[in-house]
Amino acid sequence: MRNVLGMLGIALMACGGGDDAGGGAKNPNDVKTTAGQPAALTAFAKRDDTLKVDKIGPADGQLKPDGKMDASFDVTVRGPVISLLIDSADDDKWQWDTYTKVNDVPAAMKAFAAGGALTGQIGVFEGDKVLNKDDGSFALGDNTEHKLTVYVSDTGAFVAGAKFKIYAETPDHKIVEGPTVVY
Repeated sequence: MRNVLGMLGIALMACGGGDDAGGGAKNPNDVKTTAGQPAALTAFAKRDDTLKVDKIGPADGQLKPDGKMDASFDVTVRGPVISLLIDSADDDKWQWDTYTKVNDVPAAMKAFAAGGALTGQIGVFEGDKVLNKDDGSFALGDNTEHKLTVYVSDTGAFVAGAKFKIYAETPDHKIVEGPTVVY
């Protein structure tokens, strides 16, 4: 009996734990939902300080100024959401998101890069508070409305007339489409 219990303990230990690869919620249970309206992206607009402010670097987890000006947008989000993605709507050259490392970017977001490490970062702020985790991932676990400012490193994509669309992913992996903004 002692050997059976010992083997069971070893088996249970082998099944759990491991390294957290980062990159947002791993499953719907990582973000608790509350009753209320569904997740939504109700506003997305270019800010007056766009390309005049430096808040983030281009890669996952670079949440400090890097010496280059960033594009900035106002976004109104009602959670819960586990990630954001901004897509260059006119082409398939530019994508920024809060997916990190090897986390898959859902195909429904029309993403050209399937993994978080292959994309630019979005810095998410509520007032002066950075909402990204240290690795660059992001989640809102409640269903209240949040007025956010998001920053994206300038890649040369932010030119007059360019179009950008914002998306969010919910804890149950549904994709929420937001407005498109003309830069």
